[in-house]
Amino acid sequence: MPNWSELGIEIPQFNDSIHQAQLFLEQGQEVAFILCDYLPKLRGILSNKNIDKATVWSAFDVLQHIDLSAPRPVALNNFTWPDYAEFMTLTDRILVNVSGQHYATIWSDQLSFDHIDLFADDMMTQQLIIDDRGFVSKVIVFDEGNQVRTDYLTPSGDIALQEDELTGLVTTQQLWTEQTQFSNMTVLIHELVSYYLNKIPDDENIIISPSVTTSEILEDIAIKQPIIVSVQNNFVEVGKELGKISDFIVTDNERHQQQVIAFDGETKEVAIVPPYATDMVENEHLQSPLVSLFISAHNLSVAQQTIVIAALIN
Repeated sequence: MPNWSELGIEIPQFNDSIHQAQLFLEQGQEVAFILCDYLPKLRGILSNKNIDKATVWSAFDVLQHIDLSAPRPVALNNFTWPDYAEFMTLTDRILVNVSGQHYATIWSDQLSFDHIDLFADDMMTQQLIIDDRGFVSKVIVFDEGNQVRTDYLTPSGDIALQEDELTGLVTTQQLWTEQTQFSNMTVLIHELVSYYLNKIPDDENIIISPSVTTSEILEDIAIKQPIIVSVQNNFVEVGKELGKISDFIVTDNERHQQQVIAFDGETKEVAIVPPYATDMVENEHLQSPLVSLFISAHNLSVAQQTIVIAALIN
């Protein structure tokens, strides 16, 4: 259960969940991510980090009824545009004007579209978030510049859940629960994760990276599986709370290990798992079998140079 926020399009270089997944996959072990965050660029993240062979369970995929896994780029002609729309391509965006008015800005992220801002009278009215599987997965609605509602969509464009940004109330209709309204998104994710964890075998290890969101979601869930808390630079107060229910704590270096021991104040074992697989080898100085030769060839013909070079190579 990694600590990847909604803004985690660019996961930090030294992320413990990434490195652990890489190590486990290299050793032929099965890895499954339990994702509680909305991550529309997840396929790119997994591919770039070479962990796309891992199984993924995403709370938002369940809530949005998404069963797609392969990345799929979108093009301008996948969207419906007003008649006589004019497109101006810039380095990182495409400006769309209609009848001389700014209608939309299409933002690109490397080789794909990231999101689209829609305007009316120079005020943003909607922001369309594009999933890297080839569809608009979220629509943020604005009123006079203020965010008032967020719609999470199915691949076919239907609203799967609706979040009121003023009250936090979430309305949805799901197959796994009869409840249709939740006080906020965290409560909804909490209920779904609890439902999912009850279906996981008791002997599966769950590795958790501490975060405020993870701590809130896991609060009051009676987790029956062995819990391993993974600590890097994230062992703050929430990490301490998760540490109390863990069976084991791992960190990436001795400095963090000592910090956790001092912070925790308990006798629970804190192990070190390096971010990369390492092998200790004895440093033996080996003399290079190469010799530098300098030849003056300005008086030699091309044929003679060829003979000399062939002799030296032999």
